[in-house]
Amino acid sequence: MNYSLKFHKRINKFLEKCDKNIAKSFVIASKIIQSNPYKNNLDIKKLQWEWDWKYRLRIGKYRFKYVIHWKWNFNIFLWCK
Repeated sequence: MNYSLKFHKRINKFLEKCDKNIAKSFVIASKIIQSNPYKNNLDIKKLQWEWDWKYRLRIGKYRFKYVIHWKWNFNIFLWCK
């Protein structure tokens, strides 16, 4: 099952300013998350003390959070701080 991805506007700003290797890794990771957001070879952890569908993705020294919403056709919302 493929999920649809929605990106926060901060993601676009971050990708414009960050290193190209990090941006490339993020694009690859987002495609992997889109196909399987739970179990894969990425550095993903379920956030403690949060809802069951909130996760953290780590790429290098950067952290991205994503939420899986089943109510809205299996959407994944990605954002960064």
